[in-house]
Amino acid sequence: MEGQEINSHDKAFAIIPKVGGILSIIGCVLILRDVFLKVKKHKTIPLTAKIMTLITVANLFIAFWENFLSTWMVPKDSGAFMASGNVRTCNLQAFISVLMYMIVETAYTMLSALYYITVVRRDWTTQRTRSLTVVFSFLGLPIIIGLSTAVPLLAAHQYNFDGLYSCNIAAYPLHCWHNNVPCTRAPNASYIRGWLYIYVLACFAFIS
Repeated sequence: MEGQEINSHDKAFAIIPKVGGILSIIGCVLILRDVFLKVKKHKTIPLTAKIMTLITVANLFIAFWENFLSTWMVPKDSGAFMASGNVRTCNLQAFISVLMYMIVETAYTMLSALYYITVVRRDWTTQRTRSLTVVFSFLGLPIIIGLSTAVPLLAAHQYNFDGLYSCNIAAYPLHCWHNNVPCTRAPNASYIRGWLYIYVLACFAFIS
């Protein structure tokens, strides 16, 4: 909280993600630049490349909103190093992070599934994978899943400072359930995060 001593670990958690965020932003921009140049030359963009573009855009948002901005979006009274935000900025950061993470995990899983089903098992042609049904399934569904996760969590006030470097699904006050203090916001946040981790592991298990 305000006036709380900030140690070197807290400072590192606030600064190091910014460096990683900058590197990720540069990488994502370079990938999107290549895609743009191909579109400009009227080259055919396969569905797998479109899915990778969706993943890259989602990673770009994560790199900027969660990693680069880090504690700048966290409420000032949280005690986090360089915290400059409020509840609204915290909600915005967490909402974007959850939305984009769900899109990345779902889209990445579907990309792997698409390659296996269409190329390995069914030997589909590129023309066949351009149908609207296929495109919507592999591009639209990750966004729908992301929104159906992030929006209800926002409405349920599940987004708070997680004690590291950003706002995420976390209880408020921080570590209230460890310290036997009543949680005024998101008392079940740890269970929700657990289910989301299970979802991510299920995605990777599906790929394997």
